[in-house]
Amino acid sequence: VVSAVVPSPPVPLHNVVAEGDPAEALLVASQNADLLVLGTHGRGGLKKLALGSVAEEVLRVAPCPVLTVGPGVTAVNSGGTRFGRILFATDFGAASEKALPYALALAEEYQSELFLLHMLPPCLELTWVQPHTVRQHMGPRNLWNGSKPGARKARAG
Repeated sequence: VVSAVVPSPPVPLHNVVAEGDPAEALLVASQNADLLVLGTHGRGGLKKLALGSVAEEVLRVAPCPVLTVGPGVTAVNSGGTRFGRILFATDFGAASEKALPYALALAEEYQSELFLLHMLPPCLELTWVQPHTVRQHMGPRNLWNGSKPGARKARAG
């Protein structure tokens, strides 16, 4: 199968065939791996709920790092893979602390630029306003929908 995609692989290949639940088979096989590379279907919503996600299940409990490749990734050209810019997403927690050495090692190996991305949760800019001040400026309206208290909506007929 691989020879159809890569006619002359640059490294020795060892074929392993497993039967049964894909996530369980991957977890057993990954016990002796240094890195697990896994393609994903990119399912979301109801399809993901109904069919599950093997990649998601595996990456939560795999004993080695997992590299997932989604359906939107462009194919590797014949010159090989070059990771010129590596993005490391971090929340500065324990999981990020475990992942950082891998990001650093890859960046060093490929002489890449390493970008650390830390996402902050969106926050609302809240200003404390006294209720009587709001009534002065807006009048006696329901602040949630702009209607006057007790007003009824017209029914579509």
